[in-house]
Amino acid sequence: MFTTQVNDKIQLKYPDKNDAALLFALIQNEGARMSRWLPWVEAMDSVEEEAEFLRNATEKMARGTLWMATILYEGQPCGMIDIHEISATHHRGEIGYWLAAAVEGKGIMSAALKKTIEIAFTELDLQRLGLLAEVKNVRSQ
Repeated sequence: MFTTQVNDKIQLKYPDKNDAALLFALIQNEGARMSRWLPWVEAMDSVEEEAEFLRNATEKMARGTLWMATILYEGQPCGMIDIHEISATHHRGEIGYWLAAAVEGKGIMSAALKKTIEIAFTELDLQRLGLLAEVKNVRSQ
């Protein structure tokens, strides 16, 4: 299990198919709220699909086209963050994330995002990051 410490309560953990059940449960609990912003939420139908998603993410990370982590708060998964559409040629990528409503307002995403940006520029050699957010998704802005 590879993790990066963000602060005393928050860690970023590389994708692990063994986390599929916990992440799937979070996604199911947050489905109605998250599907407003994330179209893939409604298509996620099983723990097996989540495990396959995590396996594919691991392969993309090995190829250098994705960086992804599960966000842990006090040791428990509470969301995910990634840099996708990574282009080694153009040194750029796009950030995406989601967080469980139960832990919103604790500075978790701000801290995870700050650490992810640091990783992007120091470890992944990126020079430009983008983040697309729906106009009505005020929290993400």
